[in-house]
Amino acid sequence: MGRTVCRAIETAASEVVGHLALIDLLVSCAHDPDPRCEAARTGAGPGQEHYGGDLLTAGMNSTRGEAVLAIGALLRAADTTPQELLPLLGRLVVDPVMSVRVCAAEAVVALLRHAPETALDLAESLFTDAPVAIHEARTTHRLLTLALIRDTQRFAPELLRALDGPEKAAQHAGVTWAVLSVQGRLIPGLPADPAELATAARQGAAEMAAGDPAYGASLLRGMFHDGDAAVRAAAARSMTDVASLPPGAADDLIGAFLSSPALAEHPETLVRALAGSASRLPSRAIEACQALASVSERNSGEGRRGYAPIQRHLIEAVLRLYRQGDARVRAQCLDIIDTLYRTGAHGLTDALSGER
Repeated sequence: MGRTVCRAIETAASEVVGHLALIDLLVSCAHDPDPRCEAARTGAGPGQEHYGGDLLTAGMNSTRGEAVLAIGALLRAADTTPQELLPLLGRLVVDPVMSVRVCAAEAVVALLRHAPETALDLAESLFTDAPVAIHEARTTHRLLTLALIRDTQRFAPELLRALDGPEKAAQHAGVTWAVLSVQGRLIPGLPADPAELATAARQGAAEMAAGDPAYGASLLRGMFHDGDAAVRAAAARSMTDVASLPPGAADDLIGAFLSSPALAEHPETLVRALAGSASRLPSRAIEACQALASVSERNSGEGRRGYAPIQRHLIEAVLRLYRQGDARVRAQCLDIIDTLYRTGAHGLTDALSGER
């Protein structure tokens, strides 16, 4: 019953915020004995955990977890801080069960808009004495990131703890570290270079940088050369959007990618971007096509799978370059077409016929 009430409050938060009668209901739910244990860390069978081990899902299926999610919804809907909710939130951020705390993190993020200093105090309480696995949840990851942006010195020790935590926690922490890095917010005591991070944290940092390559280019250039294949793969995904970057930024990133092992491992990310771009291709696109043709020829000669789609996109990119280029670029395009012809690129003859 308590969970149902809390979900109803959460759903209708904008309409019921300010109704003091709801506080008694939330007080009751905040003191409910459910959950009694860490359900997401309890075995559901051999090699399995309830809720797939996901703390947030477990919290959302508990009464106290739903209570604090309802508090968060009311905080988001309110124009000012509902003071009567703060004691309840203060209780739930130090709940003995992690799955409740990760739900409380959502409410603390909502409170940042109204009362940032109070929210930062609650964030510190939430992280204090909590197992490091608490950073596996996206809610606590977001709270830690926002807290660090507001007070890096205060929350730097918590970031260090998360960076050394379990794989998922370290990956989230790597994302947070990357945000601080590109914003120039890293302070003494925090790792200054991705090479100082654990593999999972570097992968998180690469994912963050690849999601906005113009923003994360300073990290990506080194991560294309990372010693771990998963990190290189995460960084290579930045090439998907490279053709939409400003010309100078695109050329710099393409150059770094072409000189890295990530090119041979993930050529499809770059070739699809060049073939699918609706804008004028960057100046280093011809160099990219030359390198991609070499990768395609090598893969074809070694009988590797996957080179045919690369060739198909490469044909399209080369023909676009031929149409937009000067005499020198056109000559280079013809050399690439010769390479594709030698490897028997499917669709090449039809594509060239369409150009006549």
